[in-house]
Amino acid sequence: MEIMFVRHGETIANRNNWYYGLTDSPVTDRGKEQGKASGIVIDRLNFKPDVIYMSERIRTHETLDLMGFDKNKAIIDSRINEQNMGVFECMTYQEIAAKYPGAFDEWNSDFNNYKPAGGESHLELVTRVKSFLEDLIEQEKNKDRRILIVSHGGVMHSV
Repeated sequence: MEIMFVRHGETIANRNNWYYGLTDSPVTDRGKEQGKASGIVIDRLNFKPDVIYMSERIRTHETLDLMGFDKNKAIIDSRINEQNMGVFECMTYQEIAAKYPGAFDEWNSDFNNYKPAGGESHLELVTRVKSFLEDLIEQEKNKDRRILIVSHGGVMHSV
């Protein structure tokens, strides 16, 4: 089994330096170029996926489409969604510090375990991504297939 992870293209939220996970921020023109470039790289690598997974977020669907793959044939799995940032959603680091100074300090002192109100901790993100990968490995263990996963930076950093 071969697995290739691709992060979605740049979004408006990325350009604004927002922390976000659940928000469906569309890809920018630069993100569209990145999606197309990812498709070209995958083609040049002669990586022909047998199975494609993507998160529930529209930015991964847009990116997969820009890469030249049929998003309607992809398997959507919520376990590869980005971290839910709760009340920090769509705020910059500086805005979080100003609006939620106590929570900001807690977050910085215990990044793995701190859970923003209405959101999830980094450890919870890691646990659900691990669950996805364990299930994928079990499902694919006796198959010689190529797997493409279009997801998010937080997911990829948690692997």
